[in-house]
Amino acid sequence: MDAPDVLFVLFGFNISVALAFTIIGGVVTVSLAAYRLIERWRTRKQRRLDMLREYLDREEKDITGRRPEVLNGIRMSEHSYLSHKKLDVGAEIDRAID
Repeated sequence: MDAPDVLFVLFGFNISVALAFTIIGGVVTVSLAAYRLIERWRTRKQRRLDMLREYLDREEKDITGRRPEVLNGIRMSEHSYLSHKKLDVGAEIDRAID
C-alpha cells in the first residue's frame, strides 16, 4: 500500500478509505441485525397473542358461516327422530293418573 492510501494505523493495521467504509458498513449491518433480534425477543409474547387472536377470529368466522347448515341438520334430525315416535299425550296422562 502506498502512503497516501493509508488514513491511519490502528493496532498495527493500515486503515485505508475502502477498509474504513467496509468496517463502518459491517458495524451498521451487525447493529441493525442485533436490534432486530432484540426487538423480536422483546415482542414475542405480543406477536403470539396477535397470532392467536387472528386464528380465533378466522375460526369463529368459519363456524359462524357454517351455522345455518348445522342448525338445519339439527332440525332435520329432530324431525326424523320425532316422526318415528308415537306421541299420544292422552295415554301418557292416563298412565300418570293410574
